[in-house]
Amino acid sequence: MTRNSTIWGGILILLGFLLLLNSLRINLFHLVVPVALMVLGAWIVYRKTRPDEPRRGTTQYTYNSDQGVYTATVTSDAGTTRASATVHTTGQSSEAGQRMNEEARVFGDKVKYSKFLGDMFINCENVNLQNVEISIFIGDLEINLAGGKLHPGLNRMIVSGFLGDCLVLIPKDMPVHVHCSGFIGDVELLGKRGSGFGNTMDSQTPEYDAATAKIYIAVNNFIGDIRVFRV
Repeated sequence: MTRNSTIWGGILILLGFLLLLNSLRINLFHLVVPVALMVLGAWIVYRKTRPDEPRRGTTQYTYNSDQGVYTATVTSDAGTTRASATVHTTGQSSEAGQRMNEEARVFGDKVKYSKFLGDMFINCENVNLQNVEISIFIGDLEINLAGGKLHPGLNRMIVSGFLGDCLVLIPKDMPVHVHCSGFIGDVELLGKRGSGFGNTMDSQTPEYDAATAKIYIAVNNFIGDIRVFRV
């Protein structure tokens, strides 16, 4: 069963449960809110206790421009090292299965990506990065800025998510200032790390201030991890 079909199945079960409670004249607020808090707490505990949790170590991304792929190598706090799946930057395939690049909507100089439910993969090759907005409600988000076009001056990318992890991959030659804000989840930003509640971090590359073409990226996520790496 695919991840999307699992999500849709869960939504149908939840809607049926809510309709049943309503037909039985049970107060939804008094029942659903405590259950939602328990589910959220269980989700947080589960994420923190997974034995293969890669965020308990250091992640190093490398990019092969000839093959158009990047590989993540995760070193745990105990010193053991493993490599994750090698992912094609075209978004067509990976060891995790088929993935398609999201289509953008263009309004003048503004580029917008949006999705309500499901994972998103955004390949920014040949994309105008002057003014980009990305929003997702439920699902994991991956953004690869390799090959993106910077205009002279300041370029901007605003990323918003509600529930799901966010991964941003930035080319090593791209001058960037990144602001990350997460309510619940870990944040790993250009070598800086934070965990728990209410994480806010800023970091920029050494060449950012003097660069004639650069990009400011703001990543705001309510529940989920935020990871930003140079590749």
